[in-house]
Amino acid sequence: MTHKLLSRGQTLVLFALTLLLLTLLVTLTLSFGSKVKEKMEVQAAADAAAYSQAATTARAFNEMALMSRAQIGHLVSKAAVNSLIDWSSYYRAQIGATRNAYTIAMLPYIALLPCCIPYSGCSSFCRCAIQGVRDITRSQSALSRYDRTEIAPQWDQLERPAAQRALRLSQAAQQMFVVGQVVQYGRMMLELNNQSAANDIIDSASAGSRWAGELRVDGVSTTRREVAPYLGAVAWPNLINGHHVYAAMGSRGHSFVANRGIFPTDDMLVTAGIQRRLTAPDTVMIQGDGSTYWARTPLHGTYLGTTDTYSIADDHGMAFVTFARGRSPCPTQTFGVGVAASLLIASDSSDSRDRHRWSPSLGPGDQEPAQTRHNMGTCYGRNRMGCPSVWPMFVDYNGVKVMDKDDNWGQPKNFAVIQRDYAVRGTQADPWNLLFRFRFGGTDSGFDNSGLVLGPAGGGLNISRQTAVSTGLAYYHRREHWREPPNLLNPYWRATLVPATVDSSGAEDFVDELNGAGVGWAAEAYEALRAQGYRGGP
Repeated sequence: MTHKLLSRGQTLVLFALTLLLLTLLVTLTLSFGSKVKEKMEVQAAADAAAYSQAATTARAFNEMALMSRAQIGHLVSKAAVNSLIDWSSYYRAQIGATRNAYTIAMLPYIALLPCCIPYSGCSSFCRCAIQGVRDITRSQSALSRYDRTEIAPQWDQLERPAAQRALRLSQAAQQMFVVGQVVQYGRMMLELNNQSAANDIIDSASAGSRWAGELRVDGVSTTRREVAPYLGAVAWPNLINGHHVYAAMGSRGHSFVANRGIFPTDDMLVTAGIQRRLTAPDTVMIQGDGSTYWARTPLHGTYLGTTDTYSIADDHGMAFVTFARGRSPCPTQTFGVGVAASLLIASDSSDSRDRHRWSPSLGPGDQEPAQTRHNMGTCYGRNRMGCPSVWPMFVDYNGVKVMDKDDNWGQPKNFAVIQRDYAVRGTQADPWNLLFRFRFGGTDSGFDNSGLVLGPAGGGLNISRQTAVSTGLAYYHRREHWREPPNLLNPYWRATLVPATVDSSGAEDFVDELNGAGVGWAAEAYEALRAQGYRGGP
């Protein structure tokens, strides 16, 4: 009987130990599985947060780029207004040039006037010479009268409202575009600093959780630096370059603004207008060129001297006249040429060097004070390179960063650090977290197998915060187009997830974010892996 009882007791002990081992294996499986699941959830939240922050940056950059395009389009439209003003005065200059060309055409007849002296030996030329001079003089008088009585009144009525309306619209648009860009940039910085997107994701992930507050967000220092003025991708205010001015030069588009001599239409219009004032069969042919641009001195539209100092419109050309009413024995046809030029220099309201003149001028010229007609609004250049400047303030891409290949051409990355603090749950967060108590002597000794704090062998290190890191990138990509550097002139910014080592400082930034999140032990582990040749990363 005793032997049978002992055998049954041993079997019962083995059965209990087997059940204990099975329970331990099941609880370990559940614990490991739950930790892996929760780690995947935290990593997914970090990925979503990093992508959302990159999308916030890309969206803000696209909105600023659209406003830059609108601003450039507005400045180009003002250049078109100046083109119209200058071209209209160039038309008046060509009337004067035609009149001067008639003077040259008159010279052969003036040379024959001495034939009217008795006994000159060429008296047969006297009458036709006098008639030629008389006909040409009448044509010149008709041109002067045309400019004085018909063109000048209409020109004043049209030019003054056009320039003043352009000025009013200019001032309103300058403020609107600048304020709009600043608002978008400020909103982006506020959302990134507050990590609004990451917090929204965490709030959604924590909904219904038994442990409110166990998830937290970190990792804002790198994100803030990557878009900070001049330290990151953004140049505000722009103190370095004139990207917008060059972009506007390339956006003038229509030949009437960029190159008024590239098509004969403009010359044909001037020719037709003056030809109607001539007496048949006399003819006139106008040939000229003109452009509107931004520069310090008139350079006829070349890119070499492009600056934001003045808005300049200049036109220049020649008038070729054929006088065909001569009578024999005098020349039946004579020819003349005249030179015409017009110049409009529009400055800001603080500068008094506005100019508007044309030559030859048959009248008093532009009598309106320059500061009330030909100014481009308030100078904002005091915050950039100084006045005079006709260009408004704008947010630009950092030109220094765009040349740094190692920094990924300045394209801003961001880190999203999401942590789950298991200490918030306590010692019995899950039913499979077992707490063993062993009796050794007269006191109880508890053993916490949750593993949140390492034992003496591990230096008592607190590893209670599960940490996930993800890296987002706002990048510039223009599909089906030539390669162009990142900029804030075209709205082609996108968002994606990338490795932390996307640029030369990525690994160091990754370590800094881990240290800043209070998990320096994870940063040490990452650096140790890198020292052994590990090149992976979130």
